[in-house]
Amino acid sequence: MDEKSRERLRRITLMDDRFMRVCLQEHPECAQAILRIVMEAPSLRVREVRPQREYANLHGREIRMDIFAEDEHGRQYDVDVQRSDEPDLHLRAGYYLGMLRANSLRKGQGYSESPEAYVIFITSGDFFQQGLPLYRFEQRMEGSGQPLGDRSHIVFVNGAMRDGDTPLSRLMHDFFCTDPDAMYVPELAQAVRDIKATEKGAGVMSGVFEEIFAEGRAEGRAEGRAEGEAQGVAKGLREAARRMLAAGSMSIEAIARMLGLDEAEVRSLAAAQ
Repeated sequence: MDEKSRERLRRITLMDDRFMRVCLQEHPECAQAILRIVMEAPSLRVREVRPQREYANLHGREIRMDIFAEDEHGRQYDVDVQRSDEPDLHLRAGYYLGMLRANSLRKGQGYSESPEAYVIFITSGDFFQQGLPLYRFEQRMEGSGQPLGDRSHIVFVNGAMRDGDTPLSRLMHDFFCTDPDAMYVPELAQAVRDIKATEKGAGVMSGVFEEIFAEGRAEGRAEGRAEGEAQGVAKGLREAARRMLAAGSMSIEAIARMLGLDEAEVRSLAAAQ
């Protein structure tokens, strides 16, 4: 690993979804530690952890859950870190929950066998701007507030609340911490230390960084092609406008409306002829 990548590894935190997946893949006990704190259930026991679980709907729309976990009672959890401030994050959470529920039953099973499901989004800031450390959602009847009882839950963890002295604020501190020696949760500290301070961990992250760079290059090429195609379309529309102006059969206003061009641009083309 070159020095630039080593510096990046030193600065990376668990709020980077790829780094978190690597840590939990090497140390599945971290999922249990996280869920015990978020769920406020110190005795919760996780029996299965699967990083990067993928689902696709009938139309081929895929999602990749950062961490899928199942506890000893069969309850299922999707834990995802969300660094973006996209305004439809709540809709994403609902979609993830739907995908998790849709894949929770096998053929022949009744709906009563559907396990309880939780989608947990750890956000970089206070998404709902109400100053709460946790936002819990489930479906309830309007008016009475009676829960539907469909065993479906969405939890948003406020990553901005990391300066307090509660287990949850200390957990959030650890998600934003670069130094494992300054972390509070022992399982997370050990996982981060094993990745950042060992050659094996550096080797794993080298592969992750290469993957990120490759995806960046591919996205750049795709954006370049799209930009080139857009420029080609614009050039064709301008050429069509010149021909229509030369023919003199339509007004500048009509040409602009027909081709979807700005009227000022058409006037500029007319002046140049």
